Amino acid sequence: MANKYLTAALCAATLCIFINKTFAQSSSSFSLNNGEQLTITTNPLTELNRTAIQNIVDDTVFNLDNRAPESLVNQLNSTTDFAAPEWLFSAIAQCERWHQKTESRFSCRNGNLKQYWHDYVHGQGLLERREARKLARSARVAKVTLSADTRQVVTDSELVWDFGDLTQAIILQRIIDYLASQDITAYHLQIGLLNAFSGHDTTWPHQTSLAGNQQSLTLRNTISYEIAPWQQSAYQGSTEQGVISHNDGWPASKFASHVLSENPIDAVVLGYLAASNTSRFVLSLLDSEKQHLALRDQQQRVYYSKHYQAFTGVSPASMQQVKIRVRLPEFDIADYQGPYAAVWITDTENKLLRNLHIRGTGENWLKDLRTWWRKIARKDDSLIDAMSGATMGNKPIEVNWDGLDQYGKDVHLDNLLLHVEIAREHGGRTYKKIPLSIRTDKSPLNVEGENELHSVQIAF
Repeated sequence: MANKYLTAALCAATLCIFINKTFAQSSSSFSLNNGEQLTITTNPLTELNRTAIQNIVDDTVFNLDNRAPESLVNQLNSTTDFAAPEWLFSAIAQCERWHQKTESRFSCRNGNLKQYWHDYVHGQGLLERREARKLARSARVAKVTLSADTRQVVTDSELVWDFGDLTQAIILQRIIDYLASQDITAYHLQIGLLNAFSGHDTTWPHQTSLAGNQQSLTLRNTISYEIAPWQQSAYQGSTEQGVISHNDGWPASKFASHVLSENPIDAVVLGYLAASNTSRFVLSLLDSEKQHLALRDQQQRVYYSKHYQAFTGVSPASMQQVKIRVRLPEFDIADYQGPYAAVWITDTENKLLRNLHIRGTGENWLKDLRTWWRKIARKDDSLIDAMSGATMGNKPIEVNWDGLDQYGKDVHLDNLLLHVEIAREHGGRTYKKIPLSIRTDKSPLNVEGENELHSVQIAF
């Protein structure tokens, strides 16, 4: 039967892979030995191709199962010197890259933590935050050495690896590699909310509901991943919701996210990190040319990475680009402490439209930003949890505002106010309110500051 978009499904246990082709195809169905129905509608996949893909699914699921005595991950966990097959070595290398890049906020070394949660869910122990944190942090100190030539994984102490958070991504990557070896370049693979879209001249329709409403995207040559942590169990069978933070072992559900990346593991890792960290931290991790991210918190506020709207084509027609640069003065002080800062946009009645930047952490210190705290943060302290970050000395604050409010809607007002507030420990406080219009202002603005603020530069 002919159809523009046709689907092939390969299932193993609860995992399903769908392969879509933009060609007219015939469809066939047969049952798997677990009783599920397998439907394949694809070409040029041969019976040999289908068998090979099914074997990849089965092999990956088995060898990443910590409870299968003969699995590769159990062999890895039983020694400090392990020669891994190429696909597993690649997954470990990517895990270790993220382990280092995020200072253990994502790691595949958390087998003991996952076992702790497994025992709790199955009534074999209590769940205590202190113990969970201890287990999450215990694997940080181990030294891991990877040798690409021999694919050796060497540790200076025994680790319990766990790839449960990445199983779907690893399956997808192995199938992508297999299809490339067969010169199959146009396809759509899907496992749950993890999708791979490929084809030089092929585009794929994709639905995302990140901002609360269904949006239709057209994607090509990218990996797409979505996660809404407050809609899932932290561990299968648990009543706690979210994801288990690799940093402290406790459930977290900061942001739902839609991630676009070049490979499946990076996409899943970034989604996981978005669920358990501040927006500022996660956005700082991106390769802005290769990775794109949209975030939504439980108050429905939306945050976008630099090129997400352009890459997906979801930008409002009237979207503006306003570049804001806040310069801080240099002080010749021996014990100089970087200031706290807040940058936000309101209407002329001081009603918040978008909180653009928070520099600094800790409620007690951020209260020194008295105007911002009184008018915004005191009423909604979730903003601190979502956006705060390190003070970073007197490094300039650079913000690109897309002309959208905090819910992702176009700001239709002509007259706006840009607010900048700076406060420094053992120093002073400076607050500046700058009128602007993103509709009529075309020439750059340069506003001189005083005391804790050097200047504010605005380009349209």
